[in-house]
Amino acid sequence: MPVKLIVSDIDGTLVGKSGKVTERLKSAFRACEKKNIPIVLASGRTFFGARALAVEAGLNAPVISANGGRLDLDINKEDAPFYEDTLEKETSMKVYRRLKEAGCFMTSYVGKKIYVLNETNGYGSKCAWKSEAVKGLDYVIMDDEERFLKEGTVAPYKYEAYSDDRNLMDKLRKEFSDMGLSVSSAFPFNLEILSPGGGKGRAIRALAQKMGITMDEVMALGDGSNDLGMLEVSGIPVAMGNAVEVLKKAAKYIAPDVDEDGAAIAIEKFALSEETI
Repeated sequence: MPVKLIVSDIDGTLVGKSGKVTERLKSAFRACEKKNIPIVLASGRTFFGARALAVEAGLNAPVISANGGRLDLDINKEDAPFYEDTLEKETSMKVYRRLKEAGCFMTSYVGKKIYVLNETNGYGSKCAWKSEAVKGLDYVIMDDEERFLKEGTVAPYKYEAYSDDRNLMDKLRKEFSDMGLSVSSAFPFNLEILSPGGGKGRAIRALAQKMGITMDEVMALGDGSNDLGMLEVSGIPVAMGNAVEVLKKAAKYIAPDVDEDGAAIAIEKFALSEETI
């Protein structure tokens, strides 16, 4: 069955150490465009963070951001998401209080922004510097907890927690999973906490239904455990050579590493050459 939609993670999948999209990958994107195969980015980044990469890569397709919390059909209309999946207020507060008690570096993704409460412990930890907020992208950093509670805890797409303490991360993962929440990781030292059943997989299903295509016609590429949901629902699940083991087990094809143009090779193989998997 030919590929009619490609959905891909960004960091560790499309871009590697350079942080840039290679010319080979851009060429594969252009060839897909000629075949009317949309390339949709599905990232843990904010809408603006994901859109910036889409523009750099020359893409003009829907974007899934906040790890599946938000789906925009038109990247030029930033205030008109087609789909949103947020945490309910009571659940959001439970997550906020637990992460604050645990002393993690914590962020919340609300709308197009990342909210950070300065007093959150762990801000200076090594792992925290992997956060978009610390990199200065789309962030709102504040010292006022009252303001954070009014803005940063209302209908968040997700919370992120960072800590150098792996045992703490494992403990929190179990606690939030036991609450029925969707918990994944982009890195070994972080957690991404979403609504029950939330994630990239749910967003892709919504997009495929909108487009009138079946999930068997979807090709998904990823490298982290937060990509597991989208690989599980896609007909052509591809894990990068640098992917975590749980993702490789869910994939039907293991592409070369991201820094070996693995994504371009997979797209050429299954979308452009139409090999079967």
